[in-house]
Amino acid sequence: MLLALLGAPALAQTAPATLVADRIDFDPTRLSASGNVEVYSEGRILRARRITYVREEDRLIVEGPLILVFGALVALIVSLLGHVLVPTSRTLLAERGAEVNRDITARFLKEGEFLHPGSGVTVYVREITDEGQLLGLFLQDRRNTNTRTSYTAERALLVRADTGTRLVMFNGMAQTLDVASRNLVTVEFQDFAYDLAGLTGSDGARLRDARELSTFALLRADAEAQAATGAKRAELLFEGHARFAEAVFALALPLMALGFLMLGGYSRMGLWRQIMAAVLAAILLRMLANVAENAAWGDETLWWLTYVPPLLTLVLALLLMGRGTLGPKIWRREAMG
Repeated sequence: MLLALLGAPALAQTAPATLVADRIDFDPTRLSASGNVEVYSEGRILRARRITYVREEDRLIVEGPLILVFGALVALIVSLLGHVLVPTSRTLLAERGAEVNRDITARFLKEGEFLHPGSGVTVYVREITDEGQLLGLFLQDRRNTNTRTSYTAERALLVRADTGTRLVMFNGMAQTLDVASRNLVTVEFQDFAYDLAGLTGSDGARLRDARELSTFALLRADAEAQAATGAKRAELLFEGHARFAEAVFALALPLMALGFLMLGGYSRMGLWRQIMAAVLAAILLRMLANVAENAAWGDETLWWLTYVPPLLTLVLALLLMGRGTLGPKIWRREAMG
């Protein structure tokens, strides 16, 4: 594959370079080096199979798959992250978070303070012993708009069970107030177990993030996946196809930047115009990707829009690299012919 190295003109602008190669051919218009080519300049080394300098166009052409290999390596890493590592890490993180959320012991282990571990829930503990007993417990549940229940107990314990954490209260009282009729029902108990999963607003079930699912499950986007995540079919399809699209972007963006730099020859002003053009093009293409994302997110039949921005980037990169490699004269000749 023939690639023009953008950094090479910059080397020529700043300092003389030393060229080492197995064979060097030159004439008044062209210098060509081939076979284990190395260019040394200001402590930097460029290695390639073949380097050609065109005097008339003041252009340096480098043959070698350096940039393509780099882009392919980045695409491979992005694919590995998107298809394997990110879903696995998100699942582990969510499971760990759910486990911590179920273990609400730390929420109660503050004596002498009124705490609110959940919406409409108030807890007060007078004292906590070294053994972990909660002395002087007060708990009020106001989540039901029709009734309000208050629990008081001399002591209580937090007990972990397979279904979650439970609060076991001893020698206490439960008072339930009917808000409409203002009737109060009082029940005394010697021991009473209260399920804290319901207290904190969690029923034990967890909706999975769509990014936790495998790519195959996202592309199927069946009823089971929708029920597990609570997401629409269009959202699942977009997430699955986006993993492939991001890998294409990772391959195409370096090639596009290379293509823009290939348009510039030697100039004392540097390559700032080509660099700015590459940055602007990348910004516009990412904005286009956001537009495509919004469209695909809302309509399951528009999943193919996910691939439009990265493919446009790849096509633009190939066009720029082709023009930079073959030169503008050949392009004009083909247009005329």
